[in-house]
Amino acid sequence: MAQLVTTFAAWWLLLLGLECVFISTVSPAELVLGAGAAALGAAAAALLSRLERPRVGPLTRFAPAVAAWPGTLLADTGRLLRLAAACAVLGRRPRGSFRQVRLRDGAGAAWSGLLISATPGGCVVGVEERGDVTVLTVHRIFPEPSALDRVLTGPAPEPAPGTGAGDGP
Repeated sequence: MAQLVTTFAAWWLLLLGLECVFISTVSPAELVLGAGAAALGAAAAALLSRLERPRVGPLTRFAPAVAAWPGTLLADTGRLLRLAAACAVLGRRPRGSFRQVRLRDGAGAAWSGLLISATPGGCVVGVEERGDVTVLTVHRIFPEPSALDRVLTGPAPEPAPGTGAGDGP
């Protein structure tokens, strides 16, 4: 409970401080309104901070992933620009797809998901623990894996029979 109160107070002070910085004149009415809005924002932030606390995870692949990230960012940006130009000329919409990939040993789900999502070509939308294997659901624009994907991920394991994963209607 003490952590919740501390988190609320920190967010409230930050949000109220920002309100005071961004308004031109601090009148009593604006201060009361800002304090109320800051309280709403702080309550939401404090409650959301309790929902999920992802572990950083292993860091063995962190240095190679960080080294691969700038190249992936530039390559994906270039490919995205070419794709946007081709779509503008041809009038077709690009189609991304969802893929499940397995995190390689030494890659933490929190930081791996952050790095993959910080590129134009990928966005991690789900994380699932399957025993000792972590599986990411990634929305990808491009069909081939990026350099960052090759450092962090491999093919997803097959779901266990009878688990319902991948079962059709």
